[in-house]
Amino acid sequence: MHQVDFAALAVMTIAVGCTMFGAVPEASSSRLTVPETRPAPPAKRTLELGDQTLKLKTVYEDDFSKDTGDWIVEGAAAKVHEGRLVMNAVSGEPHFATVWCKKPFKGDTVIEYTVRVEKGKGTNINFFVYGSEPDGSSVLKTSKSRSGSYGEYHKINNYIYTFLNSRKGDKKQARVRFRKDPGFKLIKEAWLDPIKKGRDYRLTIVIQAARMRFYVDGRLVVDHRDEEKPHRKGHHAFRTWRTHMSADVFRVSRIVEAKEKKSKA
Repeated sequence: MHQVDFAALAVMTIAVGCTMFGAVPEASSSRLTVPETRPAPPAKRTLELGDQTLKLKTVYEDDFSKDTGDWIVEGAAAKVHEGRLVMNAVSGEPHFATVWCKKPFKGDTVIEYTVRVEKGKGTNINFFVYGSEPDGSSVLKTSKSRSGSYGEYHKINNYIYTFLNSRKGDKKQARVRFRKDPGFKLIKEAWLDPIKKGRDYRLTIVIQAARMRFYVDGRLVVDHRDEEKPHRKGHHAFRTWRTHMSADVFRVSRIVEAKEKKSKA
């Protein structure tokens, strides 16, 4: 587990810019550049999603164009590289990584982010929602006590979305699982076309009171109501195992208003 001081690691020159969660390599002929900062999204916007029209107010966004210092790593190495958060849980030990956003969130929100499997055999894309200690306190206070091993997170409050290639009978498909902790309780499972390496997937999580929804590229995959003490606040985290993956444009928005779409007669 490492808490990373991005500012201390930032290395910037006129010709080269490279910021990392870890040691900065010496300059070489293969130069890396920090992408230009992308324009910020409007603070308020409307999102057409499934059976609803949502009016949103952005409360946090990281496009990974630079190290913001807003993330804590538990487990394997992670770094900001060429405008993406890269998690490499394949090379070296350990073979797992969790990256927490330091900002806490609460209430009815929409979480949006882009993910991609870069290379290798692994396709394990996980995400923790509203992580907190069993007493409701911050998971960041106990971060130094965790190695990043998966079982450690089954003892704290959170929801887990898992998106990875698996087999359904003799057919290779992508499996989505939705679990609740503590207890690692499987709530929902769904199947999609296999994850393709090098392809971006836009994932969206919508939290409205007890209702939790998970979309892949705008397609509703999981829709569940947690009526048994739903988690309503905490931290979010990227998570992977034996996979070289990256993430881009992580955004959290507060739901200002939700309108049901009128069904067509």
